[in-house]
Amino acid sequence: MSITNEDTYHILRNGITGGLANVIHRYNIKGQTHINKMKLEERKVLSYDLDHIMTHITGVDKNSLYPSMFSGLKQDFIKYTDCSKYWVMNFYYNFLCRCLDQNRFHYVYGDTDSMMFAVAGDPNLDYTQGFSAIVSDKQFYDENFYKFFPDPGKDVYDEKKLLGVAYEHCGLSLIALAPKNYWLLEDLDKKNPETVKLKGLNLKSNPQINKQAIEENIKNGTVVKGKNMSLRQRAGEMSQIEFLKNGITGCHTKMLTADSYKCQNLQ
Repeated sequence: MSITNEDTYHILRNGITGGLANVIHRYNIKGQTHINKMKLEERKVLSYDLDHIMTHITGVDKNSLYPSMFSGLKQDFIKYTDCSKYWVMNFYYNFLCRCLDQNRFHYVYGDTDSMMFAVAGDPNLDYTQGFSAIVSDKQFYDENFYKFFPDPGKDVYDEKKLLGVAYEHCGLSLIALAPKNYWLLEDLDKKNPETVKLKGLNLKSNPQINKQAIEENIKNGTVVKGKNMSLRQRAGEMSQIEFLKNGITGCHTKMLTADSYKCQNLQ
């Protein structure tokens, strides 16, 4: 489905409730995980591995989401700038897929303003290489790369330009249950080489939320609970309340759906 016309724009505007958030590939380990693709065959979605093995994780984050959407600025790739989902899909299909070898990366997860990819790049380089080793159309890449990404030859304001993106949360390996629930290995960060993320829980008071718990959920469906503390005031008296909630469940509740009820996943 083309995403450059007005009809598609209105489908995306009317067919989305909440943010765009989904996980396509949960387990992504450097030197082990093959680049994986999906295809529709006889009304079935088939998942298949390619020969390429991932070398690193590359994440991109959209700059200043709401100011960008309402800025009114022109962008060569994005005709309508007041719909963040339309922006994300244009960036993916009309830029990344046009200039990169699609057999050497797969989509891990995405949120309203961010995306994470497993990349089969140059094994002799670290994960700061980004997409540079898998460029298939160098002329298109060179002409348009800095329309989105920051130009190192310009000042600091270019790093946060409206309608642009920046590299974020790059690393070697990523295990993700949801966009806000993942484990990421960033070995170049000597202070914090491992990141565990779970929105809604204070991880300092919930050490059971870790890489092992995420892997156990993928392998065995194990649910891990967590606790939060809060202060409540009633009748002039302050109380500290502790409450339990599900921490890791392996479920997410957001999906991008067109008016034909077909899911528009990225892969």
